[in-house]
Amino acid sequence: MPYMARVEKVENNPEKRSKKIHSLTYLYGKTLYFLKKLHYQLLYINITMISMFAFIFQSIPI
Repeated sequence: MPYMARVEKVENNPEKRSKKIHSLTYLYGKTLYFLKKLHYQLLYINITMISMFAFIFQSIPI
């Protein structure tokens, strides 16, 4: 397995390991931030859609 060997080599070198961990945490943080932003955007869209539907149903006479 060449992949496992490569991982071992990286982990044996502390400088490379810290760099790798840093990049991973940075990537994770970026993804988390993006998902949070997306979630708030979706929440906002959801609220506006619900209010629009409520307004439409309110204006229809039964």
